[in-house]
Amino acid sequence: TDDYKFQICVLNETGLIDELFIDVLYKTGSGELEYVQLSDLVASGNATEGQTEVYSLVQTIVSDIMDNTSYIYNAGSYRGKIVDGIDFSRLYDFLEDMHNNRFEDYMK
Repeated sequence: TDDYKFQICVLNETGLIDELFIDVLYKTGSGELEYVQLSDLVASGNATEGQTEVYSLVQTIVSDIMDNTSYIYNAGSYRGKIVDGIDFSRLYDFLEDMHNNRFEDYMK
């Protein structure tokens, strides 16, 4: 949707959220796998000011989730927020589904 998608990787080995990585993938071509990761754009210095703001918010969300062991911790701070065309309500919806163990819609 809108030429981007969220990528979420998580490890819950101890019953807690042991590791969490959230990124934004921007579509770069017409192929199903033609995306560039926001984290790569930031690391290479090629991110726009808006993308850097998106990255900063994503890192804050990850830090809050990890520190509080809740996928929906402080969701009110970003749910409904749109930064540089990235709708964080989409991220919230996915994190809420993870919090409630609703994965059926994500399995193909």
